[in-house]
Amino acid sequence: MGTNQKITQQRIKRRVRIGAFFLIPFILIGGGTIVFQLTTGDGNLGSFDFNLGRLWSWATTPNESEAAPVESEFNKVITPLPKFAKEQAATVTEQIPTVKVRPKKSTPIIGSQVSSLPKNQKQPFKLVEVTTLNPPNTFNYLSSGRHIDLQKKEYLIPQDIETVRSRVAVGASFAPGISYRRLGYHDINSVARVENQMAYTYGQSKEFRNRNDKPIMNFYSGIDVYVNLNKKWSVQSGFYYSSHGEKLLVINKNEPSPINSKVSEESAFLNRQSVFDSPEMVDYTANEELPFSNYYGLMEVPLIVGYQAIEMNEMLHLNVQLGASYGYLDHADVLMYNYETNKYFWIPSSNFELINKHFLSGIVGVDVSQYISKEIEIFANPQFKYALTPTFKSDYEIRQNQWAIGMRMGMKVHL
Repeated sequence: MGTNQKITQQRIKRRVRIGAFFLIPFILIGGGTIVFQLTTGDGNLGSFDFNLGRLWSWATTPNESEAAPVESEFNKVITPLPKFAKEQAATVTEQIPTVKVRPKKSTPIIGSQVSSLPKNQKQPFKLVEVTTLNPPNTFNYLSSGRHIDLQKKEYLIPQDIETVRSRVAVGASFAPGISYRRLGYHDINSVARVENQMAYTYGQSKEFRNRNDKPIMNFYSGIDVYVNLNKKWSVQSGFYYSSHGEKLLVINKNEPSPINSKVSEESAFLNRQSVFDSPEMVDYTANEELPFSNYYGLMEVPLIVGYQAIEMNEMLHLNVQLGASYGYLDHADVLMYNYETNKYFWIPSSNFELINKHFLSGIVGVDVSQYISKEIEIFANPQFKYALTPTFKSDYEIRQNQWAIGMRMGMKVHL
């Protein structure tokens, strides 16, 4: 952010320098012309002559009527020679006698005052005295309104906002992250044989799954509703749509498994078609490996309690969160492994016979919130969510619990 500001400032400075390069000569010429006319004219703005010829001594000037002779010594007019004209040698008879000037007391006059002269005498000068009203010494421009102090650090977000914390606030959020699962056996005796107090399975092992399965990207997004109980405590709810899952490694082979090619009548996979083999139990080549991602789409309603742990300033807060979420399974695209056949079976999204439809999850997180206006906050909220309800029903031999971690980002508006 600071780098962009420096680049913008450098561009502005460069453009100002280029503009000054072209404007300064014109400003100097114009200013010099005005100063010259003020010093050589009669002191009246109405006498300005913008003819460039006045800059040279041989330029023609309008004939000015000479002032009438003045009887009083205090009203004598001294007419200076042009600045660039050659001064002629003054003779004794042409020398102007010295005039004694009586000091004049300055009195505050509002408006204008013109020196009084006889009606038949032309007025060569007009005297204007204007009083200046200075602000009191106690005037403080800092308290007069919004201001910018260029000596202080610049901020993208103003630091003098008077924030509002209402009882109810609403907002929206989006949380990208990663999702995975915790895997374990649920009923090993149904798929194992026991020899010398050791259980042996004919199918895929838990260690192989934990070593080869990978996390996938997930998200959850929706609207939020906040109720601020007091300055420290708040309650958050809303409505979200979230995705969870994991990535499997399977083998694309069509011949039946050499261990058991049929599904027993007691199996939960009865009347379903196997599509992939387990890479742990068959020989295969590299071009037969296929990654497949299991997806579970849920509609969720969270209930989270937040506590303001740190107030960095009036606009920046850090909150800790703890809560739970209810989720309803809306969509599933899943491969499930069967021990009896050493095959993966595809479960259609409309058939949740082996998957739980109702989930309860625990949530823990940290929320960093920043005001950007009087009523609006933006936040970054790292959250961890763990499904307390198993992914599959008890009829399936594997016990699996989904979890997800992500960075929830969004905004809320105080009503």
